[in-house]
Amino acid sequence: ATPVTPVVSTTAATCSAAGSMTLTNYNAANTYDFSPAGPTVSTAGVITGGMIGTAYTVKATNASGCISAASNSFTIISLTQLATPVTPVVSTTAATCSAAGSMTLTNYNTANTYVFSPTGPTVTTTGVITGGAIGTAYTVTATNASGCISAASTSFTVISLTQLATPVTPVVSTTAATCSAAGSMTLTNYNAANTYDFSPAGPTVSAAGVITGGMIGTAYTV
Repeated sequence: ATPVTPVVSTTAATCSAAGSMTLTNYNAANTYDFSPAGPTVSTAGVITGGMIGTAYTVKATNASGCISAASNSFTIISLTQLATPVTPVVSTTAATCSAAGSMTLTNYNTANTYVFSPTGPTVTTTGVITGGAIGTAYTVTATNASGCISAASTSFTVISLTQLATPVTPVVSTTAATCSAAGSMTLTNYNAANTYDFSPAGPTVSAAGVITGGMIGTAYTV
């Protein structure tokens, strides 16, 4: 009897599993010879070895020395599971009175592409995140050249990146009392939206910008 023709099944590696090459009709009573030489087959019918990208065929030989026809040509593939990108990490720094805020992808990789959910933000080639609706929560995933997608980042909320506005410097006008009129101390650019602090403590300012209190003869700033 001549052995049946070997049948080889190849399954490419994916982002979630290693690849495989299997002799689906493996028979432990036969020996298997590959052409060109290189691959080997285990007692479970699993094929390993050989040169990736090279085409091979295999024949079966039984105990009587009868040799099967050659299998269909198959090409050696990488069996290593495809790498999945690391989970993106987003850092947000709120804007202050002295500096703009920032949103940064701290482990940005130029080899990956990044997708935000929901859509809106974008990331620059330096890992800086811009765009999106302020106050909305987003996550981001990384996709590499193999098409493997990372786990989603921790949710982050888009913040305003604009440096906070600093109030204008207060301007104080003092008018000495005369024989015909009382004196005055006035904050000429008073803004009701601001609060005012005197140094040293003592004076106060009214809703009309009029300064009262403090110690006569003492110098103050506000």
